Amino acid sequence: MSKKKILIVDDMVQLTKAVSFSLKAEGYDVIMAYNGKEALERIKEEKPDLIVLDILMPEMNGYEVCQALKKDEETKSIPIILFTSKAQKNDVIDGIKVGADDYIVKPYKFQILHEKIQRFIGPGIKGKKQTKEGVKEEEKQESKEATQEESKEGAKEDSRQEVKEAEKEESKEGKDDSPVEEEKGQTNTSKEEKKEEVKSSA
Repeated sequence: MSKKKILIVDDMVQLTKAVSFSLKAEGYDVIMAYNGKEALERIKEEKPDLIVLDILMPEMNGYEVCQALKKDEETKSIPIILFTSKAQKNDVIDGIKVGADDYIVKPYKFQILHEKIQRFIGPGIKGKKQTKEGVKEEEKQESKEATQEESKEGAKEDSRQEVKEAEKEESKEGKDDSPVEEEKGQTNTSKEEKKEEVKSSA
């Protein structure tokens, strides 16, 4: 099972690396971008499952990036969490207006960010392995897939066997038909010979 991929977009390099490190430790695949334009390029290349997006950035701010992504059919379903120091009520409303799915204010607690991420894309691979429910679910899925595969192989084998039996039956019928036809030919010839003998006697 592949890891869920998260894109972190923030022009504060050290903060971005710190968040990336923490999320990787939780079992996520993490990629980074440091401005809005770079973020759009990485999204096209990497197709992340979720985006953590700063608002105040050079070249293209977070609102503009979010709006562009939500208007695009290929990216509009990707959850976006705005990640910013803009904490006023109007800032949150502006984020919702451009399509953001959630909002977290800096300075932040990693636990809160992690909980928000899990709400959208579930726990990382590490998180799933640490829960009994996750292990059971994976085992069920693997068992189901194995059963389906066995069923497919069984059906294929049955089809092959039916074809072989049909070919044998056709071959057998062909052999049986030959002596009968030959015998009919011989019988007809014998009748003709008898007719000739009768004519000669007469």
